[in-house]
Amino acid sequence: MNKFSIVSGVSKSHLLRTMKLVDDRKMLRIGVTSYIPSNSWFIKFAPPKIRNKFYSRSEDIHGLNTTSNLVAEIVYQVGRWLDRHKFHTISDKVVACSFLMFSYFANSCIDRIPDTKSEILLVRAGFGCRIRKGNRIFICDASLAHPSTLPTLLVNGELGITDIKFLSSVDRLILRDIEYADRILVNSDFVKDSFVFAGVNESKITVAYLPPLPHFLKITKTSRVFDGTIKLLFAGGLEERKGINILHKLVEQLCLSNVNFQLLLIGNWGRVEPEVRESLLKNPKVKHRTWVSQTELAEEMSRADIFIFPSYAEGGARVVTEAMARGKAVITSHNSGSPITHGFDGIISKLDADELMSWIHQIIGNPSLRHSLESNARITAQTRTSDYNYCQILEKLSVVGTN
Repeated sequence: MNKFSIVSGVSKSHLLRTMKLVDDRKMLRIGVTSYIPSNSWFIKFAPPKIRNKFYSRSEDIHGLNTTSNLVAEIVYQVGRWLDRHKFHTISDKVVACSFLMFSYFANSCIDRIPDTKSEILLVRAGFGCRIRKGNRIFICDASLAHPSTLPTLLVNGELGITDIKFLSSVDRLILRDIEYADRILVNSDFVKDSFVFAGVNESKITVAYLPPLPHFLKITKTSRVFDGTIKLLFAGGLEERKGINILHKLVEQLCLSNVNFQLLLIGNWGRVEPEVRESLLKNPKVKHRTWVSQTELAEEMSRADIFIFPSYAEGGARVVTEAMARGKAVITSHNSGSPITHGFDGIISKLDADELMSWIHQIIGNPSLRHSLESNARITAQTRTSDYNYCQILEKLSVVGTN
């Protein structure tokens, strides 16, 4: 039987859940993960929210054969801190350094496993540059649009090609892994399209939408009883790439139109102009929560009327699928890479505040449409993006790789 060694990289990654799913099928050799705390001095002295955030990573991989690295994680978090404080150039170098450190660490683990074509290396893009694959099959897991297309996506949401000399150090590491890989696993058709647009051979690419985490699959009532206040929810990084500027404009327009609404933002602040952040935080109709557990996020989704996610550039945002699994009406962008069929199980909107506001009014003003979107969203999440479908694709990919 083919065995997977999975390298998730720093920070919390969707590949942690993949490790669990692969292990359930007796196919996991080892998982090389982001920092998972033990009884170390570091975690004991960390603030409670950070401590809980780190501990949450172990939910998916408890009891599995995994190993983690603290030093690379610290370097990565320092790099992220520098980016939030506008030291973008040095941040890029520091984050790239954390990728390299983690890749060396992963290689030291992989060197101990058999070097045969029945061994599959599933490596998050950017973390494979120091891994010696030998005779093993190297699958690059790419969870974001092709790096060469990102600069134009972030400006106007459109695919375009940027010369490599203008890309970040991390983007160059990802490009190296894409070239190095035997196969590329992407988590949406949107990401596949961006890779093909950038010139990657389509036959090398496999699409596997990420299944919702178990917390979001529990049966709940679909529609919240409407009480006159439109409750909107966004979850993810509060940054320009995720559409925070569009949400800011949406809030302003809803206020000018005297719409009775509340917007809950869940996530940590990333790259965003200070005035945008301050304006949102000062608005009494906007609430903000930093990182929350999966259980808390699932509960907040149940309390919302509409989940809104106007991203400029994603891969296949799992949080959208999770909102669908909770039976929420979702308004998102094509670039979110969601498995939505427009008008059937969700709404695909332009990256425009006016259009977002129009869809909000249509959903709230048409109970039949809302109920249809909610019901179909749950069915799509339970079928098209199921654990079974995802694992079937991985199993087929491992067989293809050894042929």
